[in-house]
Amino acid sequence: MTYGLRHFVLPHCEDDPGERWRIAVGAAIMVMALTVALAVPRPALGQSKDGPRRGQTVQGKDQTPRRGQSVQERQQERQQSEDYAPIGARVGSFQFFPAIDVDVEFGSNIFAVQNGDQSDTLTRIRPEMALNSDWNQHALNFNVSSEIVRYYRFDDDDVENYNVGADGVVDILRNLQVTWGSAYSLDHEDRGDPDASGTAREPTEYASLDYDVNVEYKPSKFSSKLAAIFVDRDYDDDTNIDGSRTNNDDRDRDGYEIGGRFGYEYLPDTEAFVGATYNNADYDSSFDDNGENRDSDGYSVIVGTGLDFTGLVTGEVYVGYLEQTYDDPNLKKLSDFNAGASVQWDATPLITVNGLLSRTVQETTQAGSSGFLSTFMSLTADYEILRQLTANANFSFTNDDYATIRQDDDTYEIGIGAKYLFNRNLVASLGYNYKDKDSNVDGSSYQQHTALLTVRGQF
Repeated sequence: MTYGLRHFVLPHCEDDPGERWRIAVGAAIMVMALTVALAVPRPALGQSKDGPRRGQTVQGKDQTPRRGQSVQERQQERQQSEDYAPIGARVGSFQFFPAIDVDVEFGSNIFAVQNGDQSDTLTRIRPEMALNSDWNQHALNFNVSSEIVRYYRFDDDDVENYNVGADGVVDILRNLQVTWGSAYSLDHEDRGDPDASGTAREPTEYASLDYDVNVEYKPSKFSSKLAAIFVDRDYDDDTNIDGSRTNNDDRDRDGYEIGGRFGYEYLPDTEAFVGATYNNADYDSSFDDNGENRDSDGYSVIVGTGLDFTGLVTGEVYVGYLEQTYDDPNLKKLSDFNAGASVQWDATPLITVNGLLSRTVQETTQAGSSGFLSTFMSLTADYEILRQLTANANFSFTNDDYATIRQDDDTYEIGIGAKYLFNRNLVASLGYNYKDKDSNVDGSSYQQHTALLTVRGQF
């Protein structure tokens, strides 16, 4: 697919690759300068005469943390307070919010390879616009965003990504609510993604179309949630370093997932629940390049409970079973126990520790393998150093266990970061991340160091 949008973002400058870097850096410097200028304190002219928007605190004062409220949630709420929320512009009964993020990032191994590491620095510019309803009942939001990436040395990896979406809330009754969302995006795979080609000259481009709808009903101690998701993926072919082409049409697919969850609140704000989902994957090609039919369907069932120990430890845990069956008799059925958790520990009023666990079946087009079972675990700590300053540290582990071909990948990541709220117009963050992928397949292991500075201007 050719979308013809690339040259309208930044000049391509094919005759001088270095010029592309200078243009990107120049644009980043101008954006940062404009953002800092806007960050100078000034009277809040144009403040809504209707008073604080829904969810804001009065006079910008912090409220007492709610039971189970994390440091990160508290900072997000603070960003919506009078002191830090962008003013935006009123358009009828909607509020218009433009924003832009500028990243400067260094990567030690940008191609995610085991041997021959190449480092580079990139500038990433991410403008976005949101149009949000300001109604007492129901909600309707629109958003448009893009991402322009420019590398200093390896300009073949320069990309532009785009996204347009809408979402909303329909308040049918006080205890019956419907939420929905839809989005179309043009994106590129990261180097090192499980199915990404290691010989492609440029990152693989793909288009995504996503819809979801959720219905939640809680008339009393009983609760019910129904959800449906539809996805469509369309991958472009790759041009390889040697000039040959890799066909990605056999990766194109659409699919859906429907599910329900039913619970009973046996203690205040704590419920026991059961849930089930059914999914279906339908590939555009009847057979992939290896002669395999990758259409499949599957299900998952769980039983679990919420957690609330004196308000200091909250969350939920569950166990269950999952299974994915493939139309091709030569592709092995994937089935295993399922388990998940989302637990928060408020160690002190200023420190929150979050733990996550999940297991999912993932698609692949690797020859001889039906898919892989991915197990993800993470631990994150957030520390509120000052009212405007938070620091975080995180660790995650992912195991991807492929069916039949005996490929097993372990990926470890560790990172630290900090975020500072200057005022309603300026937010800055700094982070470092280390990633180590250990695979039993020769040539698939790699290590990466990444340092990232982000400045956000919001208006």
